[in-house]
Amino acid sequence: MKIISFPFAGGNKYCYPGLSKDIEGFHVIEYSGRGLRFNEPLGTNLNDIAAEMAEYTQRLVKEDEDFILYGHSMGAVIAFLVAQILQEQQFKKPAKLVVSGRMSPSIKPGRFISHLPDDEFWQQIISLGGIHHELQDNPELIEMILPVLRADIIALENCQFNLKSTLSIPIDAFHGSMEDITEQEMMAWKDVTDKELNVYKLTGDHFFIYDHLNYFTSYFISLQIQTRSHND
Repeated sequence: MKIISFPFAGGNKYCYPGLSKDIEGFHVIEYSGRGLRFNEPLGTNLNDIAAEMAEYTQRLVKEDEDFILYGHSMGAVIAFLVAQILQEQQFKKPAKLVVSGRMSPSIKPGRFISHLPDDEFWQQIISLGGIHHELQDNPELIEMILPVLRADIIALENCQFNLKSTLSIPIDAFHGSMEDITEQEMMAWKDVTDKELNVYKLTGDHFFIYDHLNYFTSYFISLQIQTRSHND
């Protein structure tokens, strides 16, 4: 069973190294203008990005193959949008949608940062965690990653959700104990599915996934085994 994964803002196909290395069938799809696709247009419309990701997913998944969609932060939103597109197109549904580090699309965000000057914008990004201390004042890193991060945050903040129909896909949602997301905002993922929702809180900041690589490795492998056993 494949696990189709989507990067967070500023991420690329290497943003889940501890998972893609240890889990068979763990695929990370890269967005236009990011990572190895840096020479392509840097899109700032999340719905357009999700439409392309849905096409990639359909090409990756064989007709008789089960799959899971996973994304962290912005990747969680894209995974949700991809699930919507696949359901609307009557493509085979994923066995599960797994999201982390992002509140439900049914909750309107209360803070926007894409308009901030570079220095303030960078400090907001640093406050989320995930950027090593020794790299935070690295001019070369900032010059390289800032345009991509800003494009991603613009796309995220301007995204228009269609919540008229709910997913018929179970959802597992994870959040960190130190990040600025409430239990209620995570439980609101129930607003977008008519199937089961499970919410889990783990220790750590917005990038808590890196503190729990063994946990998530076991979790995804367990999902693969459960799905395989169910089909057998």
